[in-house]
Amino acid sequence: MDRKKVELVLKGANLERSLIKTTRQRQLQFLGHIRRHKDLEHLAITGKIECKPSRDKVDDDDDDDDDDDDDDDDDDDEDEDDD
Repeated sequence: MDRKKVELVLKGANLERSLIKTTRQRQLQFLGHIRRHKDLEHLAITGKIECKPSRDKVDDDDDDDDDDDDDDDDDDDEDEDDD
């Protein structure tokens, strides 16, 4: 049995090598698969992490609410002084 070159077989079948096209298609399919999931591979590819706001931001928001409450307490103190 004689060995034939791959190019001769492809030429006889009217085909071309499509390794780059196939590789690119598989890469895109893999990336699509990874983007749908939230795991380590997704993190490695996108570099994005879903996170909660930092404690500083949460504490700052709470401080604003406390200031409003303090104003109400001051009004109560004035009422007590009037009595």
